[in-house]
Amino acid sequence: MATALYMQRWVPYCDPETQYEEEGQCCLMCKPGTSMSTKDCKNPRCQSCPDNHYQDKYTTENKCLLQPYCDRNKNFEDPFPKSKTQKSICECKVGFHCSSKDCITCVEHTVCQPGYGAKVIGTHILDTECEKCPDGTFNNNTSWDAHCRKWTEMFFLLCMNMPTNSPAEYLP
Repeated sequence: MATALYMQRWVPYCDPETQYEEEGQCCLMCKPGTSMSTKDCKNPRCQSCPDNHYQDKYTTENKCLLQPYCDRNKNFEDPFPKSKTQKSICECKVGFHCSSKDCITCVEHTVCQPGYGAKVIGTHILDTECEKCPDGTFNNNTSWDAHCRKWTEMFFLLCMNMPTNSPAEYLP
């Protein structure tokens, strides 16, 4: 009867976030915002990511990742400052929202006409929703972000702009 002898190789437990295993050793990775220029298990050489690049995890990669291009001609804001440790997210300019779920381009918000106000004000991902102004309210602007206002608010604003000190002078 043959007896089988198994030799187990000891494998160290390495921190999977900050280390990698190589030839039975736990080796150091480069921290976020850097890439590895020289792979040396105990003393790796790490270099800072160049401008417009990032690395969001500990890494053994020799290059950082390119930040996405946010095309101003497609109505995106250019994210600033760009982080070397996080991927930038392209967002639509104020007054615009994503044209689709994938947000390939940005389109202008719906504009509410006079007599209508913004029920929901548009964001960089959602369009403005307009609603007819209820009785006792108004909106005399053509705008994507103006709400319907009560008539009393308008009267007060008109009085504030009149060349007199007393709103009572304008009451019937």
